[in-house]
Order: sequence, then C-alpha cells, then structure tokens
Amino acid sequence: MTLCATCAELDICKFNMAGSIPPWTRSLADLEQQSLNGCRFCTLLWEMASSMRKGFRKQEYDHITLAKKALPDTCRWLRLHVRGTGTDKDKPRLNTAHVVLSNDKFASSTVDHINVLITEEFTNYEICLVADDESRAFQSGMLGGRYLGTDRDTPEFYEMLSQWLDQCMDGGRAHAACTKLTSGDARPKPSESPLPTRCVKVTENHVCLEDTSGKKGKYITLSHRWHDNTAACNTTVSNLGDRLTEVNVEMLTPTFQDAIAVARGLKISYIWIDSLCIIQSEDNGEDWKEQATKMGDYYQHSLFTICAISGAEDRGFLDMKSPGIESIAQLPFFEGGKRAGHLYAYRRPLKAERLFSRDVDQSNLMSRGWVFQEHMLSRRIVYFTDSETFAECASSTPKTIPSNQLLPGSGINARNLPDLNFSIGRFGMALNRTLKVDLEGSKTSPYNRWYTIVAGYSSTDLTFPSKDHLVAISGVAAEFDKVAKASWQRKKQERLITRSMARRGKKYIPPVSTYVFGLWSEDLHHGLLWRSRAPQAAACTCGAPSWSWLSLCSPVVWFTRHFGTEKALQIIRTPVHAPGDPNALRNRALHLNGRLIKVMVKGAEESPQNIREMRVEQLFETWRAREMTGEMTREPENIIKGKLKSARFDEIYYAVHSKARPDDVAGWASLDEPQHYGGVDCVDIFSDEVIACHVTTRHNVKSRRLSKFEVQAPFFRGRYRGKVYDVLFLREIGENVYQRIGVGSIFDTDLMKEFVKGGKTRFKLV
Repeated sequence: MTLCATCAELDICKFNMAGSIPPWTRSLADLEQQSLNGCRFCTLLWEMASSMRKGFRKQEYDHITLAKKALPDTCRWLRLHVRGTGTDKDKPRLNTAHVVLSNDKFASSTVDHINVLITEEFTNYEICLVADDESRAFQSGMLGGRYLGTDRDTPEFYEMLSQWLDQCMDGGRAHAACTKLTSGDARPKPSESPLPTRCVKVTENHVCLEDTSGKKGKYITLSHRWHDNTAACNTTVSNLGDRLTEVNVEMLTPTFQDAIAVARGLKISYIWIDSLCIIQSEDNGEDWKEQATKMGDYYQHSLFTICAISGAEDRGFLDMKSPGIESIAQLPFFEGGKRAGHLYAYRRPLKAERLFSRDVDQSNLMSRGWVFQEHMLSRRIVYFTDSETFAECASSTPKTIPSNQLLPGSGINARNLPDLNFSIGRFGMALNRTLKVDLEGSKTSPYNRWYTIVAGYSSTDLTFPSKDHLVAISGVAAEFDKVAKASWQRKKQERLITRSMARRGKKYIPPVSTYVFGLWSEDLHHGLLWRSRAPQAAACTCGAPSWSWLSLCSPVVWFTRHFGTEKALQIIRTPVHAPGDPNALRNRALHLNGRLIKVMVKGAEESPQNIREMRVEQLFETWRAREMTGEMTREPENIIKGKLKSARFDEIYYAVHSKARPDDVAGWASLDEPQHYGGVDCVDIFSDEVIACHVTTRHNVKSRRLSKFEVQAPFFRGRYRGKVYDVLFLREIGENVYQRIGVGSIFDTDLMKEFVKGGKTRFKLV
C-alpha cells in the first residue's frame, strides 16, 4: 500500500499515551496534498479531519466563549494520539488512533484561552490499529488488535474468542459476577453445568440431537429471531427419532448452520437451539410447556450465548461487511528503532460504542420479549453484527473482537442503579445491562429492582403474546424469587420489630413473598399501582387477571416509592402462581377488604375555557411536577390531558371529580385501555360513575411547596394537606366482584372523608 515519506517513517510505538504533546503533528495542507498523491494513511487522516471540521460547523456556539470561537478553517494542524487496553507501558496493546485538530501546532492538549481544539466528538469516524496474527507487531504486545478480515469462521477468530473466554473464567475477583447466577447464588463451573433436556451434539463430522437430561457438561446457547423458514427446521414428534441419529445440517437455516460452526470451531460438544431442542408440534404443545419454564436456566448455565444480530432468513451471521479496502492503510512497525514488519490502520464508520448502540441495542432482535430474558440471564454474550463482533460478560462492558477495544462504561452498575422513573426507551437494553451483575444489593426495597425489570420487559414485543406473555419472563421471576426468599430469611434472622408491634412487646416476622402474576405478595400494595404508558393499550389474551400488568400488551411503569406510605387495603388471600405454572390460570382472584366509593372521571377533551373556569392550571402544573415526576406543559388544553414534555409515550390522564362537586378536580386517573371507554375524543368517558378503591396513603407529600397555591385556587378551599390516596379504579362485573380499569390518586380531603364514611367491603378483584 502506498505511503508518503512521512508516513513511511511513522513509529506508532513512540507515541506518548499520557495525554501530553505527541511527537507526530501534520499540517492539514500537507495531508490533503499527500492524500491526492495516493498516500493511504494521509487519506485516512484527511477524511477524519474533514468530517471533524464539518461536524464542528454544525454545532451551536452559544456556550463557547468569544476567545474559543475560532472557525474550523483556522484549525490547520492535526495531532495523533494512540490508546490501548494494556496497563504495562512495555506492552500497551494499542488498538485505536485519535485525532485532534488545532489552530496552533504546539497547543496544549486542553482548551486554553487562545486555542481551539476540535476533537473526535464532532465525528462518527474512528481509526483502529490492528496487526496480523503472526506479525511481530502483535506478538510483541504493542498492538492489541488483530486483523482477521471479514470471515469469522476461521481458526484465528475462534482463538480470539477462546482467549476472551479464558480471561473471563480465569479473571478471579475481577470477574466474580460471572461465577454467580442472576440471583447471586453460586454458579457451577462450565464443565459441571446441568445440561438441558436435549442438546445438539456437535463433533468434527457429525451432528445429532441427544437426550442430555440429568447429564453435566459445557454447552452454549443461541439467541435469534425466528423467520419464515425457521419453522421448516423445527423438531417434531415425527422427525425426533431421525434427529436423535443425525441432523442434516444442510437443511437448517443459515443462522443455525453458523451457530453449529461456532460450537465446532470452539470445540464445544453441545449447543442448545430452541427450535431444534424443543418438540414444536404434534404433541399438543406438552414439550414446549415443560421446556419453556426451563429456558431461563438453560441460558444462565451456558458457557455463553450467541446473539445472532446479523442473522437473516437468507444468510447467517458469520460473514460480516468489509470496512472497505480504501479505508485500510498498512503502516510500518518498528522495534528497537528497526523495522520489524507492519501493522494496519483502518477507519471504522462509527465509533465502537455507537456501533454497539445502533447494531445491538437498537436492533430488531433486541426488541423481542424472549430475548430480554435471554440477555438478562446469560452471564456471557457474543454479539455478531454486520460490521463488528462484541463480547460481553457480567463483570465488564462489551469489548470488540478482534480489535480488543473495551467500550466505555456508563458509570452505572447494578448496585447503585436508580430505583425507577426514568425513560426505559425502546427496549432498555442499556438498563438491562446494569442489572446483569445480580438482582440483590438494592439500597431500598428489592422489589424496586423487579419493577425496573418489568418496565423493560413490558416494552418489548412478542409474536404470540397469548402464549408467551406469562412465561417469557418466568426465568427472571424464578431468579428473583430466590432473592425475595433470601431477603425474607435475613429479616427473619434479624427478627425485625415494627414500632407498633414493639410497643406491644411482639416480634414481627414478615410473610414469605410469593409470585402472583408478575407481582410479589409481600409488596402487592405498591405492585398493584402500575400504569400503562401507551394510550392505545390492548388487552392481552394470556389469561392474566385485570389487576396484573400482564393483562395488557403495553409498556408499564410504577411511580417512585414514597417513604411513610401506609397500607389501606387488606389483602385476605392471593392466588398461587409459580413462575411459568400453566395451571395457575384457574385461580386468578384477589380476595380483598377495603374502602370503595363512586367517583366521576371526566373526559380528556375539555376546552381551555372550561379548564380556566375550574381554576386548576397552577395547581395541576405544580402538583403534577411533584406527584408524577414529569413536566406539565403550560398550554391550558393539555392540563386535563396530562401530557408531559418528557414522556416517551403519548400518555393520557383524566381529571377525577366527586358527584357533589363536579367542577372541583379531586385527583387524576390513568386508564388501562382508554379506547374501550369511549376514546380520548369524548367529553365524558363514562356514562355512569366508577368505583375507586383506596390502596395506600402517602403522607407529607411536599405540601409546603403547594400551600401557596391554596389561595390562588379558591375552589379548593384549602383542603390539600400533603396527603394523597393512591387508588385503583374498578368496574363491577358481579356481586362484590370487580375488574380493574385504571389507577390514579385522590388529593381532595373532602373526597377522602367519603372513603371513611362508606366503611369497608369484602370483595374479589379478578
């Protein structure tokens, strides 16, 4: 490859990695000229510089001082830094080159009062440094990246994967999380892991299904998206016998063929692929029902999971797109001042972390409900995308294979994760990644962790929600069940005593928490207060009761847990629902004892004039900011609608009134399926009153900040005292039998008194 005289003498290993002035600086004019003359590396650098200056021009200058407003054209010098993953200065394992543009050849590496630096934040490009496997550049330890081409089905690629696996398994305390299950329990060694009921056995020249129930050994799993041709590969009762003898690999999808090739390349004898290892038809679904509840364990105990991001219907995932030969430059490698071979520099179209976000987190595969659980429970994952391979374990951020580049972390780990109430996004894989260490260790209620998980899972898609909605999260639920029981055991050992019980000299032992349709019995009061984030939420036909978030195909969230919340609803009996138990659907009723009253819920399409007359603008604007952790838009017509600026979904909220004072706003309501109640364009959603059930009471809800608005809202008559009733809205379908239709809060003290006047009622919620 052609190089100019300057690049031909470039010694990457002499670069200062500490961030001070590097020894290699070039003028942009010289780079442009040498690029026109055909120098490959100058072309790479010129492309980077042009992209950076173009990106800088697009930025606003509002937050840049006049002294720093040098135009991009004044930056006429390019400086090159190098970075690596090594900690030994003699073996830095360099893998990236970084460009800085400046208007001063000898400017410092930080912005001062007279210089402007244009850094790589203004471009998507990234320059990677790699070396041939057998080259001196790689063997010396100076280069950490390896150039393996675009074919991943090679011994060199599998060797890189093996090295990553060895580093993880031999990582000691640095990889302690990789030796645990998601619940925090000890994980068996790979060679001692329990094998799934069936596995695909892979040898050098033979592939077959094998009944591995009760056996132990090392295996890998595949996470993939089903296509139209996947069903043709399914194992059925008819072909099971033949496949126990031999599986015709050529008849499988390209994705399955590549997965088997990975197992063979790594000399791993077993791989678990759902459509091959589970009987998919001709047995009334019996095998699928049994295996579906075990899938979580299969992914947890596997050596690693292949995540086939780039797998398509007509091609597998091992072939990747080339970065383009025009983007590759061969540079000399010097050792001890003498030339000792060469290395490569190539331009990546996107920085590694942006590639990961685009190709992995935002991929179609990652929007699938089953994949959420697979990703959550797998201790190690290898992502195969069109342009890169990423390897991730439970103890570290993803890294590129083979360029060996560690992606920067987010600064958030599983032990300091915020409780909830931030945007989950399309899938929340980044959120999911922070939970992978283990499920315990929450500084507040451990159930906050569960609600965060559900918020992510509920935003995914399922092809067959009626069949999969309950079971596709059962593996995570089973692991969390261990955490809940361990938490109960600690409380029992500590013999916790509540203040009220202590006064009576009684010791309090909290009840064991059980799983009930996506919620937990010990925290059911808070768990019942979920709300849908989609205005067009659809009912799910999976058989879950109306009080469970599983009854909707919709993203759901919970409000922040408040200290000092008092339970108002007595839970007499809950149904028993083991995660994944198909027989649990027979008993879905909650037996409750609580206070019920009738209220009115007004429609969303209120006129601005009506809202002004109700004088709720300022009250709602401030109260919603406190109570709903969002910003209220200032347009009057949006106050009753409750649209929030920061909402990721078009959430709709409705005003709650008492029949005696229909013009006074006493609270708010969020409906589970608003289109079933007349839609958002109706003035009155309900022709009759609805039932409000008092669930919890929150005390001292920052009432001091709201007190000044009592004078400005005379209709409210000073009734707000910093207390809020959290309620469920119900519909009666039989004698003392109700269905949930929404959730909300009551903050009007006069309406609160009506709950007390009515007394308590025993009823069933189904």
